[in-house]
Amino acid sequence: MPQLGAFARMWKRDSAAAIAAAMAAEGLAAAQWNFSAIGQPTVSGDRTEEEYAGVRAAMAASGLSVWGLSCTYNLLDADLSRRSGLNEAAVQMVSLAPAIGATAVTICTGSRASDGWTYHPDNQSAQAWQEMRAGLDPLLAAAGRAGVVIGVEPEGGSVVSDATAGARLLDELGTDAPLGFILDAWNLLAGQPGRRDDEVLGEAFAVLGPRTVCLHAKDPLSRTFPSPRVDYEHVAELHAAHAPDAPVVMQDVTENDVGRTVSILQSAWGAVASRATEPRP
Repeated sequence: MPQLGAFARMWKRDSAAAIAAAMAAEGLAAAQWNFSAIGQPTVSGDRTEEEYAGVRAAMAASGLSVWGLSCTYNLLDADLSRRSGLNEAAVQMVSLAPAIGATAVTICTGSRASDGWTYHPDNQSAQAWQEMRAGLDPLLAAAGRAGVVIGVEPEGGSVVSDATAGARLLDELGTDAPLGFILDAWNLLAGQPGRRDDEVLGEAFAVLGPRTVCLHAKDPLSRTFPSPRVDYEHVAELHAAHAPDAPVVMQDVTENDVGRTVSILQSAWGAVASRATEPRP
């Protein structure tokens, strides 16, 4: 099993130390940290380096590392003043990411939809792409200085909606850019209805696999669209073939279902690992 982690905000506690203890009790090794987990804004430029280091220390005391730092906001926010302020705050967060121990800062590439996250036909316009790049480029510059990567997740509700858009972004930026991709099987499938699951996932890993820095995993028993459940054995096979070092991080799993989801993921990756070590006939 690769390094297994979870979104820290899945636990409702008063401190990073309490969250870390709860995560460690489930056998987890890594966290994707979001300051909303302790009641703070996800994106803020007002926090000190000491606050970031404090989260890192609290996690380390329970044997966890902070894999990624969530910095999600709408890069296409219609309120230009708010967008500018969030962009500035995000640059500061990227610069402080090493203090929390993160190797990646995760973002959303934005949407024209009023909620900032869901599908809108204008997301695929040339103007939307240009505005996305205008917000992303300063984050990439800050990441280069800080020695971290910006983690982009292709999802149907955002400007970078699929693996093809991810490949376009990488082609524009060049292979030296501090850019990585997060692959979430459920989001990839939900964003491309009508296509076969194995085709969608196979394409994503084949195109973005070498630049994949994390896999997100939702509870397969609570997600019923676009298929009854994500075939995590297939995901594990693709992970082993294309991005074996990427951690697997659970997302949007209820606290009561964490143990069950951990078992499902361990079983899937264990089955693939067992097949790989079986002697050939």
